[in-house]
Parts: sequence; C-alpha cells; structure tokens
Amino acid sequence: MNVLFIGNSYTHMNKMPSLFEKIAVSKGIKVNVEMSAESGHSFRMHSDRIDLYEQIKSEKWDYIVLQGFSRELSHSIEYIDTASVPYLNRILDSIYVNNPCTNVLLFMTWGYENGFEEREEINSYTKMTDSVRRGYEYISHIYELPIVPVGNVWDDVNTESRINLYKEDGRHPSLHGTYLIAYTFYAAIFKGTAVNT
Repeated sequence: MNVLFIGNSYTHMNKMPSLFEKIAVSKGIKVNVEMSAESGHSFRMHSDRIDLYEQIKSEKWDYIVLQGFSRELSHSIEYIDTASVPYLNRILDSIYVNNPCTNVLLFMTWGYENGFEEREEINSYTKMTDSVRRGYEYISHIYELPIVPVGNVWDDVNTESRINLYKEDGRHPSLHGTYLIAYTFYAAIFKGTAVNT
C-alpha cells in the first residue's frame, strides 16, 4: 500500500508519517509512506509547488492525505470558497489524473492551546477547535471526501486527560501529540487498533 501525506509542520513535526509507518509495520502491514510537507503552507501555496505535482506523479497512491494551514479552514464559508477551494481543485485534479482510484483523506487539525488572539471568533481553544472542525466538514461535503478526525480525537484527549499534546508554542504537537495523530491515521486507514504496537 502506498500512502502520501501532503501538509505542513503539523504533518512533518516529529516525523509523523514515519511513526505512522512504524505502527503499521509493527502490526505486520507492508506500507510505503512518503511525505510532501512544507512549514506554514496553505492549500494555495501547495498548489504552486512543482515538486508536489512531481511527487503525486511518482506513484500510484492508494491514499493521499491533505492537510491545510492550521487557521486556513477556521474562516467563514465565503472565505474558504475563495481562499482554499480553487487551489484544492487544482491539487485534486492532479491526484485523480494520476490515479482515479486514489482515496483522498482530509487531515482535520485542532485549535491552538489558547486560540488565536488576533481573531475574536477563534480567540480560545474551544472556538478555534469548533471553527476548524466546521471548515473541514464543509470541504468534506463539497468534495465528498472522508475526514480523519484528528482534531476531534485531540479534543477528547486534551479535555479528558493530563497528557500534554502541545509543544511549548501551544500550537504544534509534542511527541505525544504526534503519536496520537499517527495512531488516528492508523485506525482510520487500517480500521484497527494500534494498542501494543
């Protein structure tokens, strides 16, 4: 099975795709995992990357995971329609031209530990988490793409446990957070538990 992760620092932090691969291998699953991730990149920025299209063409991917900038889908529907949708169209067209059978998954992210203070509508963890969730649900509805609900799992663990999922910046995942992400992708793609890996 071939899996490609497209995203930014939320994807490449602590080498998450490699951790996902190690979990799968430890369960006896043969999987080739690659990553095309650039820090701070939105879907618009990804859509301008020649190297991204080259990587998409390099393999008949069974799964491709798409992750946007952390605040990109926390905006209004009107904003998403102009700032994200046209560029997602370009990326998706490239994916399906390369292999119409590729399963595309959306990597729902999470809110910052204290929200994003510069925008009142997402200036708390809860507000930002809810806004990001709505944005991914909107994109999912437009393209009929399944969501890997990392943000929902993150919210459950962040709310109900004392495990610190954040790095010191209150935005990026700690090693525990990265493991949670990789575990969630394992469960979503292979429909199994990663317990005892």
